[in-house]
Amino acid sequence: MRPVQLGASGIRGRVRVQDTRTSGRVYNITQEDIRDASDVVAGMLQVNSQFVYALIDLRVTYSVLANRIVEKLGKCLNKVDKWFTISTFLGETMNIDFVYKKIKVIIHGLEMRVDLLPLKLYNFEVILGMDWLGKYKAQIDCFAKTMTF
Repeated sequence: MRPVQLGASGIRGRVRVQDTRTSGRVYNITQEDIRDASDVVAGMLQVNSQFVYALIDLRVTYSVLANRIVEKLGKCLNKVDKWFTISTFLGETMNIDFVYKKIKVIIHGLEMRVDLLPLKLYNFEVILGMDWLGKYKAQIDCFAKTMTF
């Protein structure tokens, strides 16, 4: 097992996917909320050789990528059979029917893969959720804000 530490700072957006239609919500909270939250870790990590500001959030079901950095990936979008409906805190709704498959994520030299949904994010470039955490059997120490794989 390898401990990985990411500092918790910045403002964040959050996606939660729910029900059988694959719907979700996006939230914004303050920098202070992130420091106080026991179920999130924020910091820099590598996505396809690019350093990005990321949030790792236990409350998020599916991992997402900010639209503004998709060109950095150098990967093609894959169409999905069942689209994702994402609702924002302000009541906007977006249908997402594409996913970036098997994107390389590197944390302290450990290489992993993640599927990312493209989404309009303001405060983070990547949000990694339970789909990724579960796949790699990550253990999070909420008090110390560290992860172990």
